[in-house]
Amino acid sequence: MEAHHVLHKIMVEFNFEKVHQHMVAVEHTWYLGGADRVPTRAELHQTAQELLYRVVDSPSFSISTGGFIATHIDSVLRLRFSDIEEVKYVVSGVTSIEEILDEFSVALNHLKQFVDQKESDETP
Repeated sequence: MEAHHVLHKIMVEFNFEKVHQHMVAVEHTWYLGGADRVPTRAELHQTAQELLYRVVDSPSFSISTGGFIATHIDSVLRLRFSDIEEVKYVVSGVTSIEEILDEFSVALNHLKQFVDQKESDETP
């Protein structure tokens, strides 16, 4: 999936309500508007989205704030809040089943070449 499409899917699937309820229960506050307070769900959403936008176009990058961690490492875009909630997707440039099959075919050929080489190495 294309990276920005993955970002949108993560934002839709991430359970901000669960994170908000946890923050309220443990009194996890952020310094906002001149005071320490639990952020609203909208503020959680906005912060998470800003973090993902900062990492989406930068593979091998991670950024965190306020309990959120956004990473884009090894073609995986991930949003996490402590050990409470996590959503991740593989990012690729593949856009069709034909391209997926082509990539699979190439990988299969590489594997076949590797096996053939191992067999020839073992033959006396």
